[in-house]
Amino acid sequence: RYLLLDCTKYIYEVALGNFGLDYDYWMSIESDNFPPPYIIEHLIALQKRVVGIPYLHHEGKDTIVLNNVITKCNEIEFSDFLTPLQALNFFDGTVKEGYQTGIGCLLIHKNTLKQIEIRLGNEEENELGLGNPPDYFIHYDLLALGIPVFLDTRLMCEHRNSKKNWIEIEKKVSK
Repeated sequence: RYLLLDCTKYIYEVALGNFGLDYDYWMSIESDNFPPPYIIEHLIALQKRVVGIPYLHHEGKDTIVLNNVITKCNEIEFSDFLTPLQALNFFDGTVKEGYQTGIGCLLIHKNTLKQIEIRLGNEEENELGLGNPPDYFIHYDLLALGIPVFLDTRLMCEHRNSKKNWIEIEKKVSK
């Protein structure tokens, strides 16, 4: 988690122009996601503050798209992920609000990026079981700010990832 945090913070700082570079967007493509080669131009053309494309998760058993979001007393409660069968109805070829997409293939405008903090959960959030990596809190904070996250359901990333693969990598790194 801390290595992911440090890396994400560094990329965040670069995207904000803190190293003398001037960017309009942060395009996040995680190393195990393979979107279409034209994805950057495609997402920019949609003219959304935050937009991405979905991908399958957990060895293809579900999607990274959450089913719905319920707001109660300023707390955001998340539902389960959509199953692939549910996703067939969700992926209808439109651009729609998707609530949580991870940062596997996500474009965020710089003005929106300035409004969020790259972080891990605070003590209270961790006690609620929200001790997740930084991408979770990017979406958590966007929701708390009322900034919609859009998904283009015409496209999908190939996601070459599985829990088994990450367990093997963790074993090698921790030696």
